[in-house]
Amino acid sequence: MSTRVDPAALLTASGAVDELGGTVRTHQTALESDTLGTGGAVPGFRTRHVLERLAYGWSDALNRHRDYLDELGTALADAATGYRRSDDDTAAEFRALDRY
Repeated sequence: MSTRVDPAALLTASGAVDELGGTVRTHQTALESDTLGTGGAVPGFRTRHVLERLAYGWSDALNRHRDYLDELGTALADAATGYRRSDDDTAAEFRALDRY
């Protein structure tokens, strides 16, 4: 069984994952700002405390998600580099054999 891996496809996927991480970061900032701003607009009510807990809870979850996306994007890029290096090394070995 053989599997063909396209390093360019891995790099494209890595870029898409990085872009998704940036989108998560943007929405996370907006979520925190909007939620905490709303909580600040209702001082003296329990709503403020609940909204703050909601904002911080979502922020933690989105941080974990963003960290996962960062790791995934890096892993995909590293895999692409590894496959390219392996292909180059194998090609060099075959070229060396052709000389004999």
